[in-house]
Amino acid sequence: MAAHFIRRGGAGTRRLSGHDAFPFSGRLCRAGADIGGGEKAESLLEVRYVPQAEIWRINHGWRRSSDRNGFVIDTNTSAWQRQSDDDDEPNGTTPRAVRRQVRPYVSDTRNLLLLRANAEELDEDFLRTLAYSLRRAIQLDYQIEEQEIQVELIGSERQRRIILWEAAEGGIGVWERLIKEPGAFAGLARTALDLLHFDAATGEAKPDWTERCVAACYDCLLSYANQLDHRHLDRHRVCDYLLRLARSEPVKSGGWTYDEQYVWLWERTDSASSFERSFLDHLYERKLRLPDFAQDTPVADVFLQPDFYYQRGTIPGVCVFIDGPHHASRTAEDRSAREALEDRGFRIVAIAAGRPLAEQIDTYPDVFTSVANGQ
Repeated sequence: MAAHFIRRGGAGTRRLSGHDAFPFSGRLCRAGADIGGGEKAESLLEVRYVPQAEIWRINHGWRRSSDRNGFVIDTNTSAWQRQSDDDDEPNGTTPRAVRRQVRPYVSDTRNLLLLRANAEELDEDFLRTLAYSLRRAIQLDYQIEEQEIQVELIGSERQRRIILWEAAEGGIGVWERLIKEPGAFAGLARTALDLLHFDAATGEAKPDWTERCVAACYDCLLSYANQLDHRHLDRHRVCDYLLRLARSEPVKSGGWTYDEQYVWLWERTDSASSFERSFLDHLYERKLRLPDFAQDTPVADVFLQPDFYYQRGTIPGVCVFIDGPHHASRTAEDRSAREALEDRGFRIVAIAAGRPLAEQIDTYPDVFTSVANGQ
């Protein structure tokens, strides 16, 4: 898939494109949530969570160039050349060894969230406004800084999608929570409506903002980072859609099987920690309840990532830490962070190396319940 982006850099504006690579038919890429609305359960938003996807950002050349066919470089001197330069130096000097159509690129591996909106008019203004509205709502609801989440459009025509990715190193664990928490996107829609100066319950415009914010303002959608998209942003274009989404109910799905959940968690474990995988294998072999998440960050302001996480309905969940043989060097630092999680209502379970797994797991029968009773 590909989408063309515009970014400011250097002396002018360059034409960029973004590409990602992942197996769409693979288990890790299946839709995490469909949002439906009304009695007919019309699909409003299709969501696909893609962990560890490879992303390319390719620079296709100057925006003002007629062909946007890359850059020109002199391979003798490694100096970039103007498109209008001749291949030979004037006055009989040594000819340049010019190579055209050079496209610089960078690549990275990130966790992605692909959103495909089902609306009547999927034009550029609607999609870009929706993309920034949802990103701002995620930032507010999950207490995330703007630079920790990036958003772009990808694909073309009816396959046009919103792509969000975790820009923070190591990820922030939000995508997993979004696709598994019932009603998460309806909640985001309500937050977005309020952010865009509409009543979240009725969709009516807030009178104080009618003249202060005609299409978009720096209190809702505009920022320095998205200034090249300002001309596309219009809060009124997405109001009706967000209102339908806010009133919607999640489309019921069959969910993941026990085996699928085990494989998904196993692939999310630290490959350098055999103890984590031994713990997970023990649960699976005894058919005990598996964790909901692996390597998840439950709260943004506590910089500690439990190895596994169990949800507990509407209250903070259970953080499971697998303390391997090398954990002793971080004991004091981790103790402080774990206490901070406990202060916020999370339950802490520590599984230590050097003791039988079965003995420790049996200590928490209300957490590691049998499949028949819990999962």
